[in-house]
Parts: sequence; C-alpha cells; structure tokens
Amino acid sequence: MDAGVNNLETFKEHVFISYAHLDNQPIFDEKGWVTQFNDSFGSILARRLGAYPTIWRDEGKLQGNSALTPEIEQGLANSALLITILSPSYINSDWCRKELHDFCELANQSGGLLVDNMSRVLKVVKLPPESLEILPDPLRDVLDYRFYSERAGGYEDQLDPAADRTQFMAAISRLAADAERLIKELSEASTSAGIVTSSGPNDSTATATQPILVYLAECTADLREMRERLAADLKQSGCLVLPDRPLPTLEQTEFCAAVRQTCQECDIAIHLIGSRYGAMPETADPQPRSVVELQNLIAAELAGQAGGDHGLSRLIWVSGQLQPSDDLQRSFVERLDQQASLQAGADLIRGDFEVLRTTLHRLIKARRETLAAPASPAASSEENEAILQEASGKPMVYLVCTMEDLKQTRDLRKWLRQQGCDVERPLFEGDAKALRNANQELMQRCSAVIHFYGASTDRWLHSVRSELRKINIYRQDRPPILRVLYVADPDSALKQDQLDDPDDDYTQVIDGRQQDFDPTPLGPLIQALHAGGQPDA
Repeated sequence: MDAGVNNLETFKEHVFISYAHLDNQPIFDEKGWVTQFNDSFGSILARRLGAYPTIWRDEGKLQGNSALTPEIEQGLANSALLITILSPSYINSDWCRKELHDFCELANQSGGLLVDNMSRVLKVVKLPPESLEILPDPLRDVLDYRFYSERAGGYEDQLDPAADRTQFMAAISRLAADAERLIKELSEASTSAGIVTSSGPNDSTATATQPILVYLAECTADLREMRERLAADLKQSGCLVLPDRPLPTLEQTEFCAAVRQTCQECDIAIHLIGSRYGAMPETADPQPRSVVELQNLIAAELAGQAGGDHGLSRLIWVSGQLQPSDDLQRSFVERLDQQASLQAGADLIRGDFEVLRTTLHRLIKARRETLAAPASPAASSEENEAILQEASGKPMVYLVCTMEDLKQTRDLRKWLRQQGCDVERPLFEGDAKALRNANQELMQRCSAVIHFYGASTDRWLHSVRSELRKINIYRQDRPPILRVLYVADPDSALKQDQLDDPDDDYTQVIDGRQQDFDPTPLGPLIQALHAGGQPDA
C-alpha cells in the first residue's frame, strides 16, 4: 500500500481488524471472506480519505488459547478504531475476546471509547451468533453493520462478496462512511499528549448547540438497508440516533417499556413503513401487534401527551411503491391513513428516499431553531441562581434515585448537607419533556452525581448509565464531574456483579448494603469535591 493518511498523532494505525481465522478460510475462492472484506473496505475508505488508510490485521495461524503476541498488542495500542468480524467462531475464540478486551482498556487510556457519541468499536456481523452475553458491553451494546442476509428457507447466511455484490458493497460503504467520520474527529482532536474525545471535559469537537436526539424506529427487513442509510445520514448531520443498542423484542411488555423509555429522551421519532407487517413479540393480548405498529402507538401517545413545539415531533414514511404483503399490513396502513390518533405529532409522507431525507432535514432544522430560541425570563433567573450558588463555593451533588428509594436516601442526603454540599434530587412528576429538561439542567449544574441503586431495577440503572454517557453533551466546556454508584439494599446478584466488576462509567462504586448508614466510604468523595479533584478508588 502507498503511504497512508496519518494525521493522528496518537495512533500509527487507522483500523485494527479483529477476526477469527476460521472466518477467513476460503471455500472456492483463492481469497478468504475477511481478506476480501479488508480489500474492499480499504479501497472505499481510501477514496473517502483521499489516500490509503493504514489497516492492521493479523494474518498468522496462532492458536486462540495463546497469549497475545507483542506485535498484536502493539497493533491494538496503535489503532484508532477496532473492527470486529462477529460470528459464532468469534464468540468461541478466547483470542478474539482478548483483542476486544485489550482494545477497550487501551481506548479508555487514550481518550475514551466514544468520539462524538460514536463508538470506536465497529461491530461487523458476518453471521449472528446465538448470544452476545459472553462479550463486554462495548461490543454488545453498539449497533451493528450487517453483512448477512435472510435466505429462502428462513435461515441467515453471510453476504458473498461476489454473489451478493450490491448488498456487500452497500454495507462496506456505510461502514467506511462512519470510519471516515471517526478518523477525522480523532485527527482534529489529537494532541501531543493524546486525544480529546466526547468523554473528556474540553471536547474540541462539541457543537455549540444541544444535538437533536432522533428515535429511528426498528423496521421490517425490506427497509433495513434504508434505515441504515438514514442512520448514517443523521449521524453525519450531528444528530444522536437512538436506540443505540438492540431492543428486547421477545416479550411485548418488556419491548414497549424499552421503547417508551427511549422515546422519552428524543426530540424526533421516525417510522419507516414497508410492505411487511413485521415480527410480533409474545403477549397474552388476544390482538398481538408488530414491533413496527407498537413503536408508532407509543410515540403517538407521547407526542399527544406533550404537545406544542417542545413535544415529540414525528415523521411517518410510507414507501411510494408500497404493496402490502399480507392482510395485517394492509389493515395497519389503512388505519394509519384514517385514524388521526395514530398520526399524533407526525407528518405522514410517501415517496422515495430523497423525499424522506429532504422532509426530515427540514424537520431537524425547525427543531434546532426551536431549541436555539432565547430562554424565558424564568429560565434566565434559574441560571443566575445557579451561578450565585457556584460562586458561594458550595458543591452541588445530584442524587439520582427512584421514588421508591427516596426514603432510603434521607440519611445520605442529610450527611452530604452536613459536609457542606447542596443536594438535589430528580423531579418525579410532570410530562416527559419537562422531566428530561430538569434532568439536563441538574446535570449541567452539579459537581457530582450519585446513582442510588436500591429498590430500583437493573433496567433503571441501565437507563441512568446511558444518560451519564451523554453528560458532556449537556455540560460542553464545563469541568468534569465525579460519578458515583451507591449500591444499597436489597441485595441481588446483579448488584454484587456491579461491585465485583466496577463499571468504567463511574469514578467510584460504594457498597452501602447494610442496616445502618455508614458515611466512611464517602470520605474520598467529599475530599475530592472540596479539592476539585477525583476521589481515590
């Protein structure tokens, strides 16, 4: 390869490709699947960058139970991005899991795993394994790049670079577009001491305005490629696309709860309606609904509750060539056309991808103008009050808990105030938009956030951790905050796991599972708050 583009002062390699060698065994062709992927990806990325990228890939035949070689360890340390070729073979390879684990650890030491809210781990799925539970969160939670398709007979198979050339190259192009964006972000943010990413306090790539959060609804397989193109377009436009991890689609109640929770965070919801009705989660309801219809029902309900310019804006796109493939889909499309309640807060449009894209960008522009409107006098007053509070020298602690845990936090709140802190708790009443705005305002003002994990569920913890990861969006150029997970009674295996394997999202994890409140573990936090530093682990 020619000399590559290498503006990243911290990294010698642009991309490290992690894969199981079984996935590169040729069947008929002279080149294996991974080799063909590597060649195609490198060529497309080179066109986007204007010069050849540097890509590290181990071509040896090392055994999966051996330790990582110094060359591979150096390759991981030198790489800006990690592409994982996910497959059943990858899941079963100790070697691959070591590469992933080591890259994540090294990334956290060189600026963090997130750049402009995008993961530096890009998950290419060659063939979906049965489970991802054996993998760490950085790979399990990010959205994937699908290099497989559903074949006749109901089974899934990898895309063949020759036989499935159009689909294969479309997937390569989406991957290369996101890799290009990440490389450029890292290049612009790199310094002689390392890089500054969205996980740091002085993010040079942060936008001056709050990004638009877009709920891009799950769709049927016939529109999956369009959804991925739209997601890439939204990210390039500076929007944050949710859901940022797979939704639980097996059971209807669990699915609806996850959709509602995610939609409540968003400014805009987009629904793509194709020819198929889609999968239906399990339910005792005599009239089960598909994931597509359920998402529209929930978003319509939330848009109707909030209303006004600050409610959830929606866009429902129906394919201009729509020919419903079954009676269920035909009935659903008729109801969309005829029932105003299903269109609450939405523009319903028909046409091709460009019609959808143009309409969406007009909606995003209008939403940005609304968010950028001058603050009301009341909001200005609150801001002045926050400034006066900070000038007084009192650190503010944002204690995040559920209503069920409020009583259990009394001793903790009282003790924090005795240590010279102001303590704020979340709002529990109001519409989704008001609650979200109040949470963001408290995130902006606080010096520390404590997540009180008591009677609350693991799903609640997942939600507040997700919000914590977006904290720099709200704080922009403000100092970093201390982040504490306080584990309280009742005990559970999940809580013990949090204590045994502390999450990187938190500065400190405290075991508060006992009958009486003990402030001793909180001593380092108070010292750090008054000193303006970080508590000792």
